[in-house]
Amino acid sequence: MYVYIKSAPNLWTVGFYSPDGKFQPESDHDSKQEVAGRVAWLNGSSRFVVSELVDVLKNSRTSSDKDFADALLRLKDELGSMDDTQIAIWSTWLRTKANRIKDVVARV
Repeated sequence: MYVYIKSAPNLWTVGFYSPDGKFQPESDHDSKQEVAGRVAWLNGSSRFVVSELVDVLKNSRTSSDKDFADALLRLKDELGSMDDTQIAIWSTWLRTKANRIKDVVARV
């Protein structure tokens, strides 16, 4: 299981504890929100994937992306009624879409 620790002022580190009790770092983050999201994602939370994609879409310049973000927020509310297989399928699809959209937004 991944956890985070405050490793310095304004710096949080994601990682896990090995069986011998040693902390194994995975990544560093500037905000507690970012680090909490990374830990949630690494531990299998599909809800964070949706939230991350919604944030990207809400910052988009096109209204269709913003409409898509609203649809994803509605989907996020429905995830609680899905079984693990459905959530895994949606998570994979959303991660793929999020990466593509981030690439496009980064180029703009």
